[in-house]
Amino acid sequence: MTATLGPPVLRSETIAPPPAPARRPGRVPKVLAAILWVVALVAALAAVAGVFTDEVRREAGAPLVPIPPNLGYAVCVAVLAAATVRRKRIAWWLLLGYFAVAVVVSTVLLGMPASRVDDEDKLVAAVHGGVAVLAVLVLTVVRRDFVARVRRGAQGPAVAVFVVLMGLFVGLGYALVTAYPGTLGGTAERLAYAAEKVFGGAVVTDLDRDGRAPGWVDLVLGLLGGVALLAALWTLRRSQRAAAVLPPDDEQRIRTLLTRYGDRDSLGYLATRRDRVAAFSPTGRAAVSYRVVHGIGLATGDPIGDPTAWGPAVEAWLEQARAYSWTPAVAGASEDGAVAYARAGLAATQAGDEAVLHSGEFTLDGRTMRPVRQAVNRLERAGYTARVRRHADVPDEEMRAASLHNGDGRCVLAEAYDGDGERAALLSLAPWGPHGLYLDVVRRAPGADDGVVDFLVAALMREAPRLGVDRVSLGVADDTNAIYRASARYQPQWIPRYVCAADRRDLPRVWRAAAMPAPAAPAFGPAALDEEGPAPEPADQSPARMAKRDRLRNSGVDPYPAGFHRTDNTVAVAIRHEGLGPDARTGDMVAVAGRIVQLRDHGGVCFATIRDWTGDLQVLVDDDIDAWRSTVDVGDHVGVRGEVVTSRRGELSVRAESWQLTAKCLRPLPDRRRGPAAPDIRPRDRYLDLVTSPEARDLLRGRSAAVHSLRESLLDRGYLEVETPVLHRFPGTGARPLTTRLGAYDLRLYLRVTPGPYLKRLVVAGVERVFELGRAFRNEGVDVRHNPEFTLLEAYQAYADHRTMRGLAQALVQRAALAAYGSTVAYQPGANGTLIEHDLSMQWPAVPFYHALSDGVGEYLSADTELHTLRRMCDANGVLHDPRWGRGALLAEMYGRLVEARTTTPTFYTDFPIELAPVARAHRTDPRLAEHWDLVAFGTGIGTGRSEVTDPVEQRRRFAGAAGDPEGAEPDVDFVRALEYAMPPTGGLALGADRVVALLTGRPIRETMPFPLVRGARTRQY
Repeated sequence: MTATLGPPVLRSETIAPPPAPARRPGRVPKVLAAILWVVALVAALAAVAGVFTDEVRREAGAPLVPIPPNLGYAVCVAVLAAATVRRKRIAWWLLLGYFAVAVVVSTVLLGMPASRVDDEDKLVAAVHGGVAVLAVLVLTVVRRDFVARVRRGAQGPAVAVFVVLMGLFVGLGYALVTAYPGTLGGTAERLAYAAEKVFGGAVVTDLDRDGRAPGWVDLVLGLLGGVALLAALWTLRRSQRAAAVLPPDDEQRIRTLLTRYGDRDSLGYLATRRDRVAAFSPTGRAAVSYRVVHGIGLATGDPIGDPTAWGPAVEAWLEQARAYSWTPAVAGASEDGAVAYARAGLAATQAGDEAVLHSGEFTLDGRTMRPVRQAVNRLERAGYTARVRRHADVPDEEMRAASLHNGDGRCVLAEAYDGDGERAALLSLAPWGPHGLYLDVVRRAPGADDGVVDFLVAALMREAPRLGVDRVSLGVADDTNAIYRASARYQPQWIPRYVCAADRRDLPRVWRAAAMPAPAAPAFGPAALDEEGPAPEPADQSPARMAKRDRLRNSGVDPYPAGFHRTDNTVAVAIRHEGLGPDARTGDMVAVAGRIVQLRDHGGVCFATIRDWTGDLQVLVDDDIDAWRSTVDVGDHVGVRGEVVTSRRGELSVRAESWQLTAKCLRPLPDRRRGPAAPDIRPRDRYLDLVTSPEARDLLRGRSAAVHSLRESLLDRGYLEVETPVLHRFPGTGARPLTTRLGAYDLRLYLRVTPGPYLKRLVVAGVERVFELGRAFRNEGVDVRHNPEFTLLEAYQAYADHRTMRGLAQALVQRAALAAYGSTVAYQPGANGTLIEHDLSMQWPAVPFYHALSDGVGEYLSADTELHTLRRMCDANGVLHDPRWGRGALLAEMYGRLVEARTTTPTFYTDFPIELAPVARAHRTDPRLAEHWDLVAFGTGIGTGRSEVTDPVEQRRRFAGAAGDPEGAEPDVDFVRALEYAMPPTGGLALGADRVVALLTGRPIRETMPFPLVRGARTRQY
């Protein structure tokens, strides 16, 4: 039986292995570049020092490589160093040509008679020649490391600029040398000298020349040569940028894809910009749009087109990056896009959130919109007017006056005019599919009134239905207070966006590249929106609520009483009186309590919706209304006693005969429909999310049911639940631990990575079935699959093996699904983001490790496969690896990229290499394998199981082997000592409870945890 690896790939979209497989470059280019940078620095410093002393000019150089003291030479070598570190093929040719010429020159010098070249010069020539020969050999060996091409550009104009400037500068140099000849002789000598120095001083035409110009003249001549070279390079770079435009045919293909799939990503329209190029999948059904900024191939947003073809499109883009030695990176990817890029080997990090307004939900009503509403009303009173049109309806002269030259008539222009008819601000928005817009340009006149952008946004959303627009993206807000504050005023929906890079160390360069001026995702923040105006809502309401609290206390009312006796919860009342008609009275007197989530004042009667953990129920107050109005606010807890009735509309209600404030809320709640405005508030202040979001409460209930089921299933099987120490003296294995220090004993301790060592001590003690469900910790990354603190289930059973624990793992997960949903199903997001139901009731396949890896690689692989073959397979499949890695590290990386990441339905991968299973016993039939399995589902590892190592000598040997690894953990000698008292044959199991919940719900790890770790708090904006 085989596992299902990833979504089905259409035959037409399958990619053949690349003709030039990705190969991890060696270190030689970086070493050569470092040497060249040193040479350039020495040449520049020597050129400057030569102004003050002739000794530098006479003795400048190096024992191994000649270094003329010349600024032009320094510039040339620096440019060559930059090309070398980027592994440009032209750099290899230039270096090879230079050293080949050096070999020839040294050979000629060595062959000259002593009358022309003395012994000292011959010794120098011999050394330089030897170094040149060695360099030629090294360059020949590492030829494959220099694979990057140079972007297409106009070489002719660049060469012309260089030739013209060099000719001009040689003439200027000759004039300068003639004016300040120093010890130089006649005209021919001065002209040759000027030409040598302008060309860098690396070639001397007359070995017998003794004369020289003053040092400052040499400095100026070298500077002229450097200027000529830089001018030529600038001309070439400019032509390269001009050539890197989207061809008309590609633009048409992009627009066709956007027509069919453009509603998936608001940033898709950026691909039509002429300063971007596109890499298409082999079938043309998808593309990645990118631009090159300082050596970074920067894509923006998701791939464009059919999601089933995203993978090949991303690979085509990465192939372009490899061909030109660009650093691939992505800015502003959605969660689906980040997953696609991550499957190609990039690491995704959340970098901000996109603010999206929905025309059907946008309103200026309500307390949360008061700042915007006040700004709009103020400008309307000042005589401001707004006009919203498609670009196709704007006359050409107005477009030119507004400096807008977009050729797409579907774009929208929103303009605000002051009372004098002068344009005060404008917004230009690009299409986002057939029914969406993306904010592209924001301009505001210097003298415009505060709030003019608020005025325009309100006008745009008012006109959106007429334009057929149902959603508007305000852009991607990065992680700063001001940008969130500016966007949050409109109460948008927040959608996370990610930045992706092959190496997290490249992220600072990616940020700088994304910030370079170019049409890209604009941050809708302080530069675009007014910061002046009414204060945010919390600053308005909190003092008023605090004043109510103080007034209640002063009048003898405790705003936080000790209790309230209630007879029913809201759901019990609803079930008992289901089916009542309008204006019904039941005579049933109840006492209910909950939080007020909605208030409605109809003059003679007030309605409130109260919410407890079970649900919502309406309360009707028609007696002593003034006291109610002056006391309660949305968010307060109240207890109500009264008769169960129905309203005129038939809504079940409790008619209050008496009520009591049970807790005063001093801060306004987030909008009950949208929840917290800032997306970081959801995980940090989960209580607010639970107050406003039924989905969040359902998720918490489901998590509780699933975790309780894991515990109950093991208890039903006779397992004993125990609690073991969280603070360990030894760090454990498998992850980097968090450390602390115990002051009483001045002892370094570790927060446990796993409770396993202590649980196995209990097995030694005779506890034959034991488990612990508790917290574990890891000092590693935070992403959609990891949190530093997590819930881990570990179970051990004596006289069991890995097969026993495999069956137990499947039973535990299936019963958890049954507890959460009443059926053995799981939900995972589909291509369009909607959750798709997956049946978990079947028997899950068990696939041997090497069989699965062979399927992923596309060729046979086994425990006999040699190390160099594994490296070749990594190169052929684009798996990045370090040449120093051993077999275990290579197999682990290949497994993670080619097997785990592509797995969909739950699958057990068995018979792991012994190198990857340090606490599993060797396989009974092949000692190179371990009796160890991984449970993987939908690209994520859910748990592991094994037959435990019970031989203390073998366990000590493995710990000793790991001790030689600088990343390895300190061996737990106490645990090995316990094993020496004999542990029976034992099977072990570890399941990540958070990952089980994520598997069942289709939510990221941080959403399944009540309080995941988040970054430092920012100013709250509800």
